Amino acid sequence: MASGGQEIASHEVLERLTRIEVKLDAAISRADDHESRLRRLERAVWVATGAAAIAGGAIGEVLRQALGG
Repeated sequence: MASGGQEIASHEVLERLTRIEVKLDAAISRADDHESRLRRLERAVWVATGAAAIAGGAIGEVLRQALGG
């Protein structure tokens, strides 16, 4: 009788470990996806920063020439 109880407990443990493993795999997948989204966002911020710097320089040069500086 004790042996049967242990088999059930072992089976339950295996089921729980399987569920934990599935959840862990899903969490790791989401973390990788999150990492790539953050990198894309950071890249976009740096592109926008560069574009703003170029635009600011161009506007400054146009104003300098227009105002005879």
